[in-house]
Amino acid sequence: MRLSLLYRRVYNERMMKRIQKSLRSALTALLAIGALALCMPASPARAHAAQGTFENPSLTVTAQVQTTGSMHVVEHRTFAFDGQFDVLRWAFTGLPADAEVSVAQVRAAQADEAGNIAGDWVTLAPTSFDSEWRQAVKGSGGNMAERFRDATGDDAPAFPAANSWALDERQRALYVFFQQTGAHMLFEVDYTVSDAVAAFDDVAEMYWDYVPARDDALTSNVIATVQLPVPKGAAVEPNETVLAWGHGADGQFDIGFDGTVSYTVPAVPAGQYANAHILFPVSWLPNLTVEAKQAHTGPRADAARAEEEAWTDTWSSGVVNTLGMNIAVLAACALALAAAGAAYLLLGREKRRDQLPALTTDEMQAVLHDPEVLARFRAWNHVAPTEADPEAVSERMRAAELFDSRSFKAQKVLAIAALVLLALAVVAAWAFGNWLACGAFAATGICVGVVANYLPRRTPKGTALAVALGADEPAGPTSGAAASPNAGPTGSTNAHSAPTRPDHGGTA
Repeated sequence: MRLSLLYRRVYNERMMKRIQKSLRSALTALLAIGALALCMPASPARAHAAQGTFENPSLTVTAQVQTTGSMHVVEHRTFAFDGQFDVLRWAFTGLPADAEVSVAQVRAAQADEAGNIAGDWVTLAPTSFDSEWRQAVKGSGGNMAERFRDATGDDAPAFPAANSWALDERQRALYVFFQQTGAHMLFEVDYTVSDAVAAFDDVAEMYWDYVPARDDALTSNVIATVQLPVPKGAAVEPNETVLAWGHGADGQFDIGFDGTVSYTVPAVPAGQYANAHILFPVSWLPNLTVEAKQAHTGPRADAARAEEEAWTDTWSSGVVNTLGMNIAVLAACALALAAAGAAYLLLGREKRRDQLPALTTDEMQAVLHDPEVLARFRAWNHVAPTEADPEAVSERMRAAELFDSRSFKAQKVLAIAALVLLALAVVAAWAFGNWLACGAFAATGICVGVVANYLPRRTPKGTALAVALGADEPAGPTSGAAASPNAGPTGSTNAHSAPTRPDHGGTA
């Protein structure tokens, strides 16, 4: 009997310790996920290739709209490499469907950290595009020599020599093959977009992504300038004769009296873009082709204004809704944390051994001589299927005052609240893409779960009994051991009589 009781006690302790360890591991993992969710919006994105990463510290774009409706563009893009690269790829997007891109020249030079030229310009040679490169070159570029080093036969695509470029006209993408000469390099691309401007009866309209969307690279310090073909003697009245809007990443734009529209964007994160939308008099395009004149008919100015106003209203409404959601989320999280804190302050943690009440012999014997109460105590007041009269056992348990019903209820409520908060974190990230709400819900759920785990379910008397049972049980329930929590069978201190911290989720 003694051996059986001792085995059951040790087995139960081990099982509860395993459960506690699993719970702590799960909470740690959830905390890491919450921390990651909080950090994600603030982490700078870099383009990832198999052998390194890169980003664009600066981008300067100058565009000149021609009287034919075409647009001549020269862009200077700085790359900061962390690793070795031999090919880059970027696209031309946000243009009319019938627009065509033609590249005149691509040059490369080594640069310093500020983006200034630190070497001589090298003019890259044009080469024919191979459709196999679409699958071979992943994302915005990489190290193709390293990636296909061991490839043979059909698995080894043929790449041109270094310092060359090719244009994928179908997908409007530029491939630049180069020899990396330093951690920072500057690339100059000179290209023209035909039919870049749509001509209507009243206005000419231009849409253009001066920073195309890329999922794997951050572009910083963007300055884009669009020079309109203002006829000699024509007056430029900002927001009257010339209207402009910007979309995508947050930035500013300015309409000059010389017909220049300038866009400034501090940063375009990965996955975002920067777009220019400009209206100006169609009479400024006297050299349009017949096809360009006939491609669009009717007025456009009023419809374009209405679209922008609707977009602004939608965007503003989205900002207000997101702000309201964030305020509600933070208020709910603060309320949950306050409730958890109040429960912890009210119910507290289990007392230390030296603060536990002394049990009388009658109190000890009342439990030890009642197998059903003892079994219920070991099972943390859970009803066993073998109990003949659970109501009677529950009544004796309440009379013994071994468990705190308030802590039980508070722990259950807090545990459910923690699970709900973690579920809301998933919904906020997956359904709304709101990482602030996700992080707040996750962090709050973890904190509430930790508080629930640390609420004592036993009364001080129950904890004292658990400590006493841990010391006295090997000597038998009728050994007449002292009721002191720290006294062993012979009255000496027993170093294994109870865990260092009274059990909060385990058993005696």
